[in-house]
Amino acid sequence: MDRLSQALTQFGEHLARFNAREPVQYSLSALRLNTDWPWGHAKGVYCFVRGGRIQYVGRAIGSSSIGARLWSHINSLSDPAWADVINDDGTT
Repeated sequence: MDRLSQALTQFGEHLARFNAREPVQYSLSALRLNTDWPWGHAKGVYCFVRGGRIQYVGRAIGSSSIGARLWSHINSLSDPAWADVINDDGTT
């Protein structure tokens, strides 16, 4: 089995063990106001939605937690288009 096939197989096995829960939605302004995220140390999948459209989909399944990944995205201002997304109080 080549390395790509092996990696895909391992990823599929990891997803099979993933303990998914119902989606939860937070506004970015609420996350900034209260950074005590009890779920922040977990692994998971997340997305940023603005104006009813998905702007970005990410995952925290490796060594980084979902809280660390979200915090990184929320504070990333180098790309003006992304800054517009994360500075919009309507973004969830």
